[in-house]
Amino acid sequence: GVRLLVEELEKDPRSVAMIFATQTTTDAGAYPRHLRERGIDASRIISQACPGLADVISEDREGTRARAEIEKWVAIAMEKMPSRDLPIVACLACTHYGYRKDLFAAALGRAIVINPNESAVGDLFVRTGGSHEVDVDFVTRYALPETTVETLTWLLSDISPRTVDAMQHFQHVPDLF
Repeated sequence: GVRLLVEELEKDPRSVAMIFATQTTTDAGAYPRHLRERGIDASRIISQACPGLADVISEDREGTRARAEIEKWVAIAMEKMPSRDLPIVACLACTHYGYRKDLFAAALGRAIVINPNESAVGDLFVRTGGSHEVDVDFVTRYALPETTVETLTWLLSDISPRTVDAMQHFQHVPDLF
C-alpha cells in the first residue's frame, strides 16, 4: 500500500494521501511513518480510522449500510483536507475495504483510489518464484456469523473461489492469538 501511494503521490506534488483503515491500523501509525520515511511531508497525509466498517461490509451484501458508513468516514476525512481543491490519493488500508472500492470511489469523486489487495497477490507470486498454485486455509479466532460467510462468499466468489471454499470451511481457534 505504501509503495502504491508513493508512486501516485510522486506524480503530483500537490496531492494528498488519504488513508482509510481500521482503528488499530490507524493507531499504529505505520502508513504515515513509512510515507514520511519515503519523503512524503506529513502535511500531505490524512489518516482516517473507520471503526466498525469492516464488520458492516462483511454483513451488508446489498451495500446500503456500507455506502452510508463509507460516505460518513469520507466526509470526516474531507474535513481534514488542507484545501478542498487538492488532488486525493485514497488508500483502502483494510482488506475488507477493497471489496467496496466502488463505494469509496463514488464517495470520493475524482480521487484516485488504491486497493492494495489488487497487487498483493501479484507481489506474493513474484516472491515465491511465480508459482500460482496455493493452498488456502481460513483460520479465525472468532466464529464467523452465517451472514458474514454469505456476504463474503458473494463478494469473493469471482475473485478467489479457493478463499471462498476455505472460508466456508473455516477453522475456529478461539485462542489463536
